[in-house]
Amino acid sequence: MKNGIKPFKYFVSYGKRNYLKNVVALFVMLFITSLFVVFTGVDWGKRFVQYRNLQTDGIEGIAFLEKVFKGGGKSGTNSVCYKFNTTTDLTVYKREKTGRVLCGQPFSSLVKGMPVTIYYLPYNPSVSLIAGNTAILRTRFYFLLFFSIAFCVVAFALAGHWVGARKLNLLESKGTKARRGEIVSVNSVLLRGNRTRIDVQYTFFDENRQKYRVTEEFWRPEAVKSLREGDAVTVMYDPDLPKKSCILL
Repeated sequence: MKNGIKPFKYFVSYGKRNYLKNVVALFVMLFITSLFVVFTGVDWGKRFVQYRNLQTDGIEGIAFLEKVFKGGGKSGTNSVCYKFNTTTDLTVYKREKTGRVLCGQPFSSLVKGMPVTIYYLPYNPSVSLIAGNTAILRTRFYFLLFFSIAFCVVAFALAGHWVGARKLNLLESKGTKARRGEIVSVNSVLLRGNRTRIDVQYTFFDENRQKYRVTEEFWRPEAVKSLREGDAVTVMYDPDLPKKSCILL
C-alpha cells in the first residue's frame, strides 16, 4: 500500500461504524494482561530455577515448624513458618506456602514443633524448600497459564478489530467507486447486554453494470440514523471481489 492510509489512522473510518471505546478498552486490557504475564512468568521462572538448584546443589536438613497458617485454599494458600540450622550453625527462619498436604500429612494435622525434611542451598540458606512441596510452583504456573490465555483471547479480539479496520481503509482508499448505490433496508438487531447492531442492506452496480446486494453491519446506531430506504449512497468495492464493499459515511 504505497499511498494508503497509515496504520495509526486505520481506526478513523472504522470508528464511525464501531465504538472506538471498545477498541481502546481492549488495548488497555492487552497491556494489563501482558504485564501480568511478564511479572508472573519472571516470578515463576525465578522459583523454578531455585527449585532446580535445590535439586542439584541443595543440602538435606531437618527443620521444625514454628507456626501454621491456614488459608483454606486448594494449593499454595496455606503456609508454615519453620526454622533450621545450617552446617555452619546459622539459624534460619523461613515462611513457605504449601498445599493441603505436606510431607504426606493433611495440613490440618500439622502442629508446632513437628520436624520436616528440607533442602537448602549452602551458599544461600535463605533459599530452602520443604521436601516434596511444589504448591507454590503449581500456583504460580496456574496464574501464568490463566494470564497467558487471557492475553491470547484479548489479542485475538483486538486483531479482529485491526483486520476489520485495515480492510475498511483499503476499500476506502484503494477501492472502486460504484456507479450507483441505493439503500434497500435498515434493520435494528437487539443483542445480549442491550447492545444494538444496525444491518444496512444496499445495492450497487459495478463498472460492468452488474448488480450486487450487500448487507453491512454497524455497531454505532447514530452513524446510520439518517439512512432511509431508497436513499442514494456512495459505495466503494473491491473490483476483484465486488461483494467486498462499504458505504462511505
